[in-house]
Amino acid sequence: MKYVFCENNESGVIKVSADSLYGKSGISGMTDSKFGFVIERNRNNNSSLRIPEINSGFIPAPFFNNGEVSEICQDSYGCFVKAKYDGVYPLSFRIDVHKEGVVFVTIKVFAAEDTDSFMIFSNNRQLVFKGSLKKGSSLVKTFPVMICPIIPRNYTESADTTAVTITVIGKGVHIQSLETVRRSSPVLWIAGDSTVTNQCCEYPYLGGNSYAGWGQMLQFFVGNDYSVSNHAHSGLTLESYRSEGHYDILLSRVSKKDIVLFQFGHNDQKLAHLTAEGGYRERYEAYIAEVRRLGGIPVIVTPLARNTWKGDGESYNDLLAAYNDVCFKIGRELDVPVVSLHDAAMAFIVKKGRDGVKKYFFPSDYTHTNDYGAFFFAGIVYSELVRLGVLEEGIRSAFINTEEPSWVAPDKLDMPLLPEELTSQNNAGASGEDPFSGETDLDKVITRAESLGLVIKTMKFFPVNVYNDVFTDVVGHEPYAGTVECAVQNGIIPKSDIDAKLFRPKDSVTGEEFLEFAANGYRSRQPGKVDALPAAEKLRKKDVVLKKEALELLRGLKV
Repeated sequence: MKYVFCENNESGVIKVSADSLYGKSGISGMTDSKFGFVIERNRNNNSSLRIPEINSGFIPAPFFNNGEVSEICQDSYGCFVKAKYDGVYPLSFRIDVHKEGVVFVTIKVFAAEDTDSFMIFSNNRQLVFKGSLKKGSSLVKTFPVMICPIIPRNYTESADTTAVTITVIGKGVHIQSLETVRRSSPVLWIAGDSTVTNQCCEYPYLGGNSYAGWGQMLQFFVGNDYSVSNHAHSGLTLESYRSEGHYDILLSRVSKKDIVLFQFGHNDQKLAHLTAEGGYRERYEAYIAEVRRLGGIPVIVTPLARNTWKGDGESYNDLLAAYNDVCFKIGRELDVPVVSLHDAAMAFIVKKGRDGVKKYFFPSDYTHTNDYGAFFFAGIVYSELVRLGVLEEGIRSAFINTEEPSWVAPDKLDMPLLPEELTSQNNAGASGEDPFSGETDLDKVITRAESLGLVIKTMKFFPVNVYNDVFTDVVGHEPYAGTVECAVQNGIIPKSDIDAKLFRPKDSVTGEEFLEFAANGYRSRQPGKVDALPAAEKLRKKDVVLKKEALELLRGLKV
């Protein structure tokens, strides 16, 4: 089916206007549609459009407070996005193709102005093209998209989708036409953790301020030879990847000659029964045997190195050495290709130095890359797959230098300037509203992790999608891991806890501990003392805190 966004005399095509919105559920005067753009207007009125994993993966920044900040416009050159504020905003078009499987998409775009960084993403922010466009030029690009169920973060069941979402990033870029054709293709499946997964991204878009896993950049390098289906997820181990149901989705669809990449280790190393030579090795051996029985080609990718250094700041601290070593042992013993990502990444990190390499990682994060870092490490994985004979060398080799990135990160991250109306709104915190109106189980004794959730909700912070391995007793797949990470990033957790590397997330929070969390959160928003509240005195000596007692104190804060 072909969709046309500008003047066109072809017959048998669907003509799209700027007000064609996908779904449109809940919008007065509009009927449901199986194709159309996705902007804040229909996203806010359709819960399924707010699940990043089955949509574009682009989400509005929290400071927009669910407001409508972008609109679709149309001129003689096609459809484009216009926003209320400065920055780069996604232009996303979604089509229901009725069933899962591989669909080849052909898109034609036009540049109304010079665009240095132009990108096309498919479902869940998977990069398929990156380049530049000159004013007045057009580009036609064809690429495969694998449509498959996936279990989103914090869900226990798969979210089925039969839609293709294509997103264009680039100032002045218009979509002129888009065509979908169902065609068979071998699949390159990916299983892994948060350093691999398709991370969502807040907009306005900034590559340096966007979490990204290398798996979401791999389709760009692979080209049209394979359709990449990334089933990596944040926080997972080789054990939880199976127990939470992610592996079943992949395994039930692997066909002969499909490639299956596995990268684990970051979370396995936190669990005593998943030691490198113990449970980690055993589970890898089982996965390899199962994929081979189906005719697939298993490949081990050694875990991405972290930007971790010893106290002197001069010596690299390799926290994953044992897991890296055992991957090669398994490879030799079972004749499995092993992609040497860990050693290549470590060499790059050591070469750039602790501070020099930071611009390829998400700000203040030493485990998770941004778009620049993910693109570079995906290039390394691709070049290794070619070297090992798993893939044939393709046209993207020109973008690969395993020592220096072809997409160079800027030294300084320039955030878009927020207008005063958003700045004051963002700093308003909980004043004038009750963020806990829907809370239940008010007589429940709350844990330390639950208390953090209440504090960050009060301060209008948001849990993040990743966890940065601060504590030895918090594993990334736990539902509270993103809350803990948010609290760390905003200075809510005391330094003494961080230095001890133990958070005790499931312990009941004491009154003293809760008051310290609340005070730290309050100071992160504005100067003030929590101790002055009457509720504080009631809590101070308590060994446990009830939810209603916590809410009484937090409701008393005027942020």
